[in-house]
Amino acid sequence: MKVMTCRNSKGFTLIEVLVVILIMGVVLSMISLATTTKDPLEETLKKSYAFQYWFDKVIDNALLSGEDVGLYFTETSVLTLSWREGDLEEAEPDIVWNAHESLGTFTFPDSLNLELFLDIELSDWVDLEVTPPDEDEFLVPHIVVTPSEEYFPTFLINFYDQNYSDEQVIVLADGFNRARVTREQK
Repeated sequence: MKVMTCRNSKGFTLIEVLVVILIMGVVLSMISLATTTKDPLEETLKKSYAFQYWFDKVIDNALLSGEDVGLYFTETSVLTLSWREGDLEEAEPDIVWNAHESLGTFTFPDSLNLELFLDIELSDWVDLEVTPPDEDEFLVPHIVVTPSEEYFPTFLINFYDQNYSDEQVIVLADGFNRARVTREQK
């Protein structure tokens, strides 16, 4: 004789609970992706930190080689320069700056604008050219990095994105410390 038992189900099965949790996870991840926004200055910050790192390498190179390194800024790049004594018989100036081959050039994306201030207190900004001059005799660096651990160049660079005008990224070298990157409201 078979006894039939009536099963009163008062809960959910394990499969049903797992399916509900899976559906909730998918919905929450979709909401999270829809509500998070990309930081508009993320690329500007990355490029600013990359410039800071590159500038530190230029300082280290000047310290290790014992030679001055010049930096010539354009609207889209920074060229490194080395100097030599000019030939007076060739009517060259006393110091002639040439492109530094080993350190190369640091380039900025086209969407990134920069302003270079050489005298921070006077807000003495430099009008940057689109491209460097063709002839080396007209190439004079904006910043000279000397082989000294006691003095670093003083400058301030404002990096800002053309598409985002609320904030800017500043690279500041105060003359006593290595350059640092900060983010500020305009």
